[in-house]
Amino acid sequence: MTEASKVAGLALDPFNSKGRKHRRRIVTSIVEDYLDEHDGLVLDDEKAARLAALVTTPPRDRSGSFSGSARGTCERAQVFQFLGVPKGGRGIDTKLQSVFLDGTWRHLRWQMLLLAAGERYSIPVEVEVPFRNEDLRLRGSVDGIVDGHGFELKGTRAFQSARSKPFAAHVLQVHSYMVLTGLDTFSIVYEDKATQDTSEHIIERNPKTEAKVRGELERLNAAIDTEALPAVQRGCSSEVKSQEWWDCPYRSVCDQHDYASAAEAGRG
Repeated sequence: MTEASKVAGLALDPFNSKGRKHRRRIVTSIVEDYLDEHDGLVLDDEKAARLAALVTTPPRDRSGSFSGSARGTCERAQVFQFLGVPKGGRGIDTKLQSVFLDGTWRHLRWQMLLLAAGERYSIPVEVEVPFRNEDLRLRGSVDGIVDGHGFELKGTRAFQSARSKPFAAHVLQVHSYMVLTGLDTFSIVYEDKATQDTSEHIIERNPKTEAKVRGELERLNAAIDTEALPAVQRGCSSEVKSQEWWDCPYRSVCDQHDYASAAEAGRG
C-alpha cells in the first residue's frame, strides 16, 4: 500500500448473505462477490483521488435547470428552485443535516466498492456521472453506470416495504434519468439504514411511465416559457396542511409569489 492510499468502509461484510433472492441483479451481486473475497476496502491512489474529487466538489447550483431527481414532487417548488428563489421554510436542522451526510457517505462507500469490484471483475463502472439536456432544461447526476446499466442507491428505514417493490417516486426518478441519459435499464438498490440488508430492483424503460415523466417536464418548461407559476397544491392551501407542505423549503413564501416576484427574488 502506498503512502497516498486511503481506507474506506469497514472490514466487516455489511451484507446479509442469508436468504439472497434468486432474481436478476446487476449491482449487489458484484459488490457481494467483492466483499466475499476482500477484508474491507483499501483504495489505490487512483480511486483515492476520485474519492477526494467527489468529497471536495461543492453542490451544484440547481437554479436554471430542473433536477432529474425531483420527478413527481411539487411543480411549483420545482419552478421556485429553477428561478433560484431563496429557501425560507425551515431553519437549520442539525438532525436533517446528519441524515443528508449519512446519505452522502453511504453513496461514496457504494461507489468506491463498485469501482473496486469493476476493476476486479473487468466490468465497466462509472460513478457520479453528470448529464444535461438543454432542450428540456434538465440536469442530473447518476449514482453510477455499471456494465451499461444505470444505478441508483437509496438508504431507507422503510426497508420491508422496499424489499418487495421499488417506491413509485424512485421509478419516476430513474425514468427521468432514462430520458436524460438514453439508458434503458436502471438498478435501484435499497439499503436498510439499520442493518445494511439490501434489495435490488431492475427497472426497464416503460412507455407509460416515460410519458408521465415527459408530461411533467413539458408542464415545467411551459411554466418558464409562459412565466406562469404552477398552482399551489390543495394540501398546501387547506387549513390542515399536508406533510409535503411541512417538508417544503418554500412553505413560508410560496403563496406570496407570482412568477414575476419569484423571478425577482431569485435574482436578488
